[in-house]
Amino acid sequence: MALARAGEVYSWGSNAHGQLGADNAAKHHQLPVVVGAIESFVTVSIGVGAQHSMAVCNDVKGRDGVVFAWGSNAHSQLGVENQGGVNKSNGSLLEKCSMARHCKRKGPMGEYEAVRKLQGKFRQRQGVHFLHQTFLERIQRVFSIRHGAFFYYNKCNRAKSWNRPRLLPPELECPIRDPDDEAIVKPPYTVDDAARVIQSLFRSRKARKLVQTILHSRYETCISKTDGRIYYRDRRTNAVRWNTPFHDVPKPVRRQKRMTEAEAVATVQRCLRGAKARKNLRRMMQKRFKALVDASSGATFFSETPVVEAPKHLPKYTKHTAASTLQRLYRGRKARRNLVLLLHARFQQAWDPQTQQHYFVDTVTNSTTWSKPVLLKHVDLSPVTATPVDKHHKRKKKKAYNMTDVDAAIRLQAVLRSKITRKRAQTDLHRQQHQWTALCRKVHGQEVNATNESGYDVGCGVGITEDKVPPEAVPLTSQRRRAYTITEPEEAAKIVQRHYRRHKAQVVSIESLMLRFQKVFDPNTHRYVVSKGVPEADLAV
Repeated sequence: MALARAGEVYSWGSNAHGQLGADNAAKHHQLPVVVGAIESFVTVSIGVGAQHSMAVCNDVKGRDGVVFAWGSNAHSQLGVENQGGVNKSNGSLLEKCSMARHCKRKGPMGEYEAVRKLQGKFRQRQGVHFLHQTFLERIQRVFSIRHGAFFYYNKCNRAKSWNRPRLLPPELECPIRDPDDEAIVKPPYTVDDAARVIQSLFRSRKARKLVQTILHSRYETCISKTDGRIYYRDRRTNAVRWNTPFHDVPKPVRRQKRMTEAEAVATVQRCLRGAKARKNLRRMMQKRFKALVDASSGATFFSETPVVEAPKHLPKYTKHTAASTLQRLYRGRKARRNLVLLLHARFQQAWDPQTQQHYFVDTVTNSTTWSKPVLLKHVDLSPVTATPVDKHHKRKKKKAYNMTDVDAAIRLQAVLRSKITRKRAQTDLHRQQHQWTALCRKVHGQEVNATNESGYDVGCGVGITEDKVPPEAVPLTSQRRRAYTITEPEEAAKIVQRHYRRHKAQVVSIESLMLRFQKVFDPNTHRYVVSKGVPEADLAV
């Protein structure tokens, strides 16, 4: 079945149970036909079952929302009295559904139903009374002398209206606002007032534009050839002036809207950050510049303090030692924090009202002591029973459970962005490693001192060959290799083949270097880098 925009219903297909509403119940309709019995009504909605159909129509003898049903009624799905089917063949194609119109209960109510109905009516009356009291507390009537009528003013949202509030019952009257109040409430605009204000704004804007156009057409902007300053020439009188004549054009004053809570918080934070930045800049300038007084003239001049250059010496840590030191410090700090959390979870500090002293309770052994345990030497306990670990886990669980759809989406997006960033960083690291390998091959033939602290590599018959690559040789950022996108298949195939050959050559060169070099401990530099070409006496050392 299908419902047209004009309100007509079309049906097609099998009509074994009269669910199409057609004349012949046994005929199979290939093309859509109009359900003629409800053609004179405006159908709003239709519903189709396996063996029956329904429709909701308007304009049925002056009523709207009348339900019609036809088809099989084997299980009383049509809501009619007869148990047989309703179709076109027996002359009653459509029947009105009495169940959809008459929903009243037959017989008197029971005791429980009567009590529930009385409670519902009582709560409804209380709610209406509370709503009316809220209206009387928040809405006032203000008299406008110019208009000679009352208007309604809401004290909470400061809304004004000439119309009576829709939820306010007609038997209730709002209190009249005291005219001696400090805050003066102006009446809202009527249709004539609004038209007058709009016309005045439009005329003022049009006048400003006209004055600006006249000034731009009268004055010409010129540049002085001697000093490059800008002056203005009057085209009528040929008079010149240095100051701009366009300052006389008044600019419209725009009324700022009231900020929301989020905008106010952002503005306050921005002002606070600006004040802190200016304070830090002022402190830096005071440290850098000093005010001195000239003894001869008595004038004050400012001198910049000399910049102390850092001593040129080798760094204390290499990359590997610095990384290991940072990791050790981080692990130590994390271990100390975990130890403090465990101590907070195990020990508790209680107060004895008789001796007026604190004592410590071990929750694991259930023992108490007056003296502070050795492990709690640098840990301060608070006299609370709940442990920070339990609070942390509860807070974490509560945050996970109370997460909304927006927060979950933001969390997933942050995790995805971090994963993509890590993947890009790993790709850049691999690319820099390949570039480092290529640069190491270029400087392979350079000799360095054997006692250099950075270590060395010795090739077969070559000697000491490897030193630190100059930092200017390492590219800072990975630039794009070509400025266009490849679209031709032949060009793409050539590039792929070139990359494959380069990768294969890199793999072969790395394998040859691994077969060529070996690691042996050197007592001078404490490094394990020696080639195969070293004599056996050195290898024994």
